[in-house]
Amino acid sequence: MRSEWQKILKLSYKPRIFWELLIIANGTILRRFCNIFFTNRTTLYPINVQKLLKNCALSNYKSLKINDDLFNLKKGPRRLKIATGWLNFDKLPNWHTNLLEFEQYVSLHRWNWLLRSLTDEIEPANFEWGISLVRSWVLTMGFRPKGEASESYTTGERISNLCLFARSTNGIWTSLPNDLSNFVREMGLDLARRIEYNPGKLNGNHIINNARALLFAGHCTNTSELVVVGRAIITDRLKMLVKDGFLIEGSSHYQLLFTRWLLEIALLAEERNDQKTTVLIYSFLPYLLESCNFFLVKKKNDNYLIPTLGDISPDAEPDWLKDLFSSPMLCSINKNHGKGWANLFSNAQQLPIKFNNKQKKWNAFPKTGWFRLNFFGWVAIWHAETSSGKAIPSHSHHDVCSLVLFLNGREILIDPGRYNYNNKGFGYYGYTANSHNTLTIDGLPPMLSRGDRFIPAHYRQADCSVTHQFKNQKVLIKISHNGFSRLGKGIGLHTRTFTFSEKDLLIEDQIEGKGCFLIETYFHQNLGNIKNIPHGLFQVLPKKINLFDKVTSENHPELKPQYLIANEQPFGGWRCPSYGVREPALTTAFSGKTKLPVSYTYRITNLKV
Repeated sequence: MRSEWQKILKLSYKPRIFWELLIIANGTILRRFCNIFFTNRTTLYPINVQKLLKNCALSNYKSLKINDDLFNLKKGPRRLKIATGWLNFDKLPNWHTNLLEFEQYVSLHRWNWLLRSLTDEIEPANFEWGISLVRSWVLTMGFRPKGEASESYTTGERISNLCLFARSTNGIWTSLPNDLSNFVREMGLDLARRIEYNPGKLNGNHIINNARALLFAGHCTNTSELVVVGRAIITDRLKMLVKDGFLIEGSSHYQLLFTRWLLEIALLAEERNDQKTTVLIYSFLPYLLESCNFFLVKKKNDNYLIPTLGDISPDAEPDWLKDLFSSPMLCSINKNHGKGWANLFSNAQQLPIKFNNKQKKWNAFPKTGWFRLNFFGWVAIWHAETSSGKAIPSHSHHDVCSLVLFLNGREILIDPGRYNYNNKGFGYYGYTANSHNTLTIDGLPPMLSRGDRFIPAHYRQADCSVTHQFKNQKVLIKISHNGFSRLGKGIGLHTRTFTFSEKDLLIEDQIEGKGCFLIETYFHQNLGNIKNIPHGLFQVLPKKINLFDKVTSENHPELKPQYLIANEQPFGGWRCPSYGVREPALTTAFSGKTKLPVSYTYRITNLKV
């Protein structure tokens, strides 16, 4: 991104670029100032929500009394699931444990470990275990702890996870003891004044998570005014965040996480006879579920894979959510309910949701840039979304022209995923083009993203189109864009053509223009069950790595391949199956300096069917 900014600064003499930079800088300063000095965000709320909020009077939470007669934890787990790994304890957890990484720290205070104690343990926790730990937390941390433990999203997660835990263990939503019921109610009233509304179109999934917490707090404590506010927020914002059934943020994992939230709201509304909320949620859920199914790839053993396109949420691993369709909410209660989240609510009734879970040969959703091909055992998924327009909240990456590829349920090309949300080092690597199956010119990606909200819109403006053609037992998918033209060096249109046949895949890059440039193309593959994998950068693929699916360059001697396995300088040869976890993989990088116009072709052959 440093090179990108060098180019932007060189163009800052242009009035439009200068003006947009000024707006971005002022907006950033203003938002940070408001976040630091103004915790009450209600002036950003829609007028109708502000009016409803007048009915939500906040009590004196300092007078809340929590039962300090803690249960003796003779039974139950002695560990808490946090974003990555576990926090072990003996008698009671140390709630002030110094977890330096932000997502690790806030995960301890979001209480998702309550639900994980029901799905991850050989002997699941009981209601008393969870209530004891929650009381211990409140007595130690207080109603609203200082700092990040009380940010809006974390507060909302506390509310929702405690209510879900009570429903999962006791079968009803209103089973919290009085002290914790009062605590949840006051947290909800407090959160109602800190909903994460932002100016313009920069309202992301957090605002729905906040509203979900208000619905849970309202229904579980019989506080109807919270229900009304939560429903009004969802009515106001859900239609802005969902297009073609997809969450607009460009992440396969967030699609499942977001849909899970709405399924939980639907169950709550059904069981609490909240018909207004069920009508609202059911108008979106069928399409969200179909979009979740878009990302699932069936293996030969009837299990499913989900590619990690875009960011990976620290709230729950992809594997914990991928069996979503096996939940009792969506299938007969007599069926196998899968693993993870799908194991919750075993006594829930199937929700009255009708949706289409069948895949067509070609599935195209240009509004959000998602495309999927199912052909001769191939499954290929692309995210190719224009970077033009106003900035939006996003968990997408620089992945234009990249694909994930499967053959008969077996991974061929992977998206390595992102390790964490750091904007430098290994965390930033997962965001960049070289961690995807695409190419760069002089180290820069084919196209930027609308999620690059600090970059002037005029600079990142580009057009992108995706077409398909079935012909003579083959299918051609073309992605064309002018994203490289922002580099201002005479680079023209770039077209990447994918030609699928029953036996192989050809990938051709055609780049128009003039001048001499460094072209680098990357392909990432899973190493499977290979043991004692060598680490480093290699000019020749190590003999131990005997892949059936080889990527080769066709008749271009100027393109020199390198092979990276768990390498850090440069980064390459990694995959991240969940937040904060990384495993060795194989990155094949072709590079060479060449004159434009040029055409390069790559082939994937010797496939073990």
